Amino acid sequence: MSIHDSLYQPATGTITSDDFFPAVSVGEFQQLYRLHEYTEDLIESELIQAVIAINSQLDNFKATLQAKGINQLADKASPNVGGQHRDSFLYQRAVMSLAKANVLQQYQVIFTSEKAEHVAKTNEETYDFWLAVSQRALSQLQDQPLITVELL
Repeated sequence: MSIHDSLYQPATGTITSDDFFPAVSVGEFQQLYRLHEYTEDLIESELIQAVIAINSQLDNFKATLQAKGINQLADKASPNVGGQHRDSFLYQRAVMSLAKANVLQQYQVIFTSEKAEHVAKTNEETYDFWLAVSQRALSQLQDQPLITVELL
């Protein structure tokens, strides 16, 4: 543990969107995705953007559930895994993974010279990885098979 890590205090805020989807903890995002070096403002901004994007992708899913009388994602019949409601976990994973991908895009512009060049080389692969994690969580949440296609 470095001195920087011992001085780190996670954010206490949450990002809420509507009553259907669960709130996303800024501090939990920072801790789970190891984003201690970023400002809270950047973290919150990217989480908000991710919530907007994920909620938009889930519009039809949400409407289908609400038509069945399910007014909150946490009310949907779903197993608990590790003490957490499966679908709430998957929603948060989709949001946080997309936000992580977007935060890493910001990383490249924070540094200069050699470090920026190294980050730029690996950034696209890392961005694609976190984007895929987000999309996989969305597919699982909606009980849809995840299909990947590679252009040869």
